[in-house]
Amino acid sequence: MEPLWLKLSAALRRLRVDSLARLLPWLRPVPGDPDTLIPSPGLPMGPLTDVMNLLGYRKIRQHPGHVTFTRRRNQRR
Repeated sequence: MEPLWLKLSAALRRLRVDSLARLLPWLRPVPGDPDTLIPSPGLPMGPLTDVMNLLGYRKIRQHPGHVTFTRRRNQRR
Protein backbone atom coordinates (compact mmCIF):
# COMPACT_ATOMS: atom_id res chain seq x y z
CA MET A 1 0.00 0.00 0.00
CA GLU A 2 1.28 3.46 -0.88
CA PRO A 3 2.29 5.79 1.99
CA LEU A 4 -0.31 8.33 0.81
CA TRP A 5 -3.13 5.81 1.35
CA LEU A 6 -1.79 4.89 4.78
CA LYS A 7 -1.72 8.56 5.79
CA LEU A 8 -5.22 9.11 4.42
CA SER A 9 -6.50 6.05 6.29
CA ALA A 10 -4.93 7.24 9.55
CA ALA A 11 -6.37 10.74 9.10
CA LEU A 12 -9.88 9.42 8.39
CA ARG A 13 -9.79 7.24 11.50
CA ARG A 14 -8.37 10.08 13.61
CA LEU A 15 -11.29 12.25 12.46
CA ARG A 16 -13.59 9.34 13.38
CA VAL A 17 -15.05 9.15 9.88
CA ASP A 18 -15.18 5.38 10.46
CA SER A 19 -17.97 5.93 13.02
CA LEU A 20 -20.12 7.47 10.27
CA ALA A 21 -19.95 4.31 8.15
CA ARG A 22 -22.83 2.74 10.06
CA LEU A 23 -25.03 5.72 9.11
CA LEU A 24 -24.73 4.99 5.40
CA PRO A 25 -27.94 3.48 4.01
CA TRP A 26 -26.12 0.68 2.18
CA LEU A 27 -24.38 -0.60 5.32
CA ARG A 28 -26.14 -2.14 8.30
CA PRO A 29 -24.63 -3.18 11.62
CA VAL A 30 -24.63 -6.75 12.84
CA PRO A 31 -26.80 -6.92 15.99
CA GLY A 32 -24.58 -7.36 19.04
CA ASP A 33 -21.33 -6.61 17.19
CA PRO A 34 -20.52 -2.89 16.90
CA ASP A 35 -17.39 -3.64 14.82
CA THR A 36 -19.05 -5.51 11.95
CA LEU A 37 -21.10 -4.15 9.05
CA ILE A 38 -23.05 -5.88 6.28
CA PRO A 39 -23.28 -4.13 2.89
CA SER A 40 -26.43 -4.22 0.78
CA PRO A 41 -26.41 -6.94 -1.87
CA GLY A 42 -25.48 -5.83 -5.35
CA LEU A 43 -22.90 -3.22 -4.37
CA PRO A 44 -19.64 -3.37 -6.34
CA MET A 45 -17.27 -5.07 -3.92
CA GLY A 46 -14.01 -3.69 -5.35
CA PRO A 47 -14.58 0.01 -4.57
CA LEU A 48 -16.49 -0.81 -1.38
CA THR A 49 -13.62 -2.95 -0.09
CA ASP A 50 -11.16 -0.12 -0.78
CA VAL A 51 -13.28 2.40 1.15
CA MET A 52 -13.86 0.02 4.05
CA ASN A 53 -10.11 -0.65 4.26
CA LEU A 54 -9.44 3.09 4.41
CA LEU A 55 -11.88 3.31 7.32
CA GLY A 56 -10.11 0.55 9.25
CA TYR A 57 -12.34 -2.43 8.41
CA ARG A 58 -9.81 -5.17 7.68
CA LYS A 59 -11.58 -8.53 7.78
CA ILE A 60 -13.84 -9.39 4.89
CA ARG A 61 -15.81 -12.58 5.37
CA GLN A 62 -18.05 -14.41 2.93
CA HIS A 63 -21.24 -15.81 4.42
CA PRO A 64 -24.11 -17.56 2.65
CA GLY A 65 -25.98 -14.71 0.97
CA HIS A 66 -23.87 -11.81 2.29
CA VAL A 67 -20.44 -10.40 3.12
CA THR A 68 -19.29 -8.74 6.36
CA PHE A 69 -16.62 -6.14 7.06
CA THR A 70 -15.06 -6.19 10.54
CA ARG A 71 -12.58 -3.84 12.19
CA ARG A 72 -10.31 -4.73 15.07
CA ARG A 73 -11.89 -4.06 18.45
CA ASN A 74 -9.02 -1.87 19.65
CA GLN A 75 -9.73 0.60 16.80
CA ARG A 76 -13.14 1.52 18.20
CA ARG A 77 -13.19 4.71 20.24
